[in-house]
Amino acid sequence: MSNVHTDLDSTDSHSSAWTEFKANTATNNATVWGGRGRGGRGVSRHQQSAVSSKSLHLYNLCLSFGSTELIADSELQLNVGHRYCILGKNGSGKSTLLKRLASRSIPGFPLALSIAFLPQEPQPPSPEASCRSAVQNLLLGVCADRKFSLISEQAEIELILADHDPDPLQSPDDDFDDHSVLLSRLDEIEDDLAEFESHSAEQACKNILVRLGFTIEQLNAPVSTLSGGFRHRVELAAVLISYADLLLLDEPTNHLDLDSIINLEVSE
Repeated sequence: MSNVHTDLDSTDSHSSAWTEFKANTATNNATVWGGRGRGGRGVSRHQQSAVSSKSLHLYNLCLSFGSTELIADSELQLNVGHRYCILGKNGSGKSTLLKRLASRSIPGFPLALSIAFLPQEPQPPSPEASCRSAVQNLLLGVCADRKFSLISEQAEIELILADHDPDPLQSPDDDFDDHSVLLSRLDEIEDDLAEFESHSAEQACKNILVRLGFTIEQLNAPVSTLSGGFRHRVELAAVLISYADLLLLDEPTNHLDLDSIINLEVSE
């Protein structure tokens, strides 16, 4: 799921500035791409991108592979809560575009957007993963990552709330709005973590695998005994339960039967 090509060709004339901007964001907490002094080297104001956005809106998108130009001066917009399909001939750059989005190597990509990526071909499991069942791999992989992320976010919010408790008589309304949002998010995190303490996470893993065609025997069998197609379904299941903001699926119906394809189409 996480194998992403990061050594692809430069995407456009701002690629080096984008690399510098991402480095500065990590150290200086920069939030906006574009404009002089912000990594954009003169990118026009209407093309600036807030890296905290949960939607994706890229301007002047250029894409090349070697000497082949795949996309030139295009606009890409993906809105929260929508599904999109990329259509094109073989070699037109569909997989290359997905890989570069997954690696955040396209200038202007919202850095706060979490990504789960399913490559076109099954990836070989590690020796440890080969010995575990599909359910165990999901629990120890994406579910464990999710739990760690929730615990980290919980600690961060609690620290913010401890450092800043607004006074209703002196603080502006915006402070109370922000404070309420943080408290609400903290409640959501506590509910999510409570699920991990029960058997909900394990049952969710089983449910998604069954919807993708797994039998009870296959759920508990070592991954090394599964065919390449069913190992690919384990990777697909990991993406679907990842809680990522953006799911990038490269030909996800490969290796799926009709029932599994229908279940994928109707999945939330």
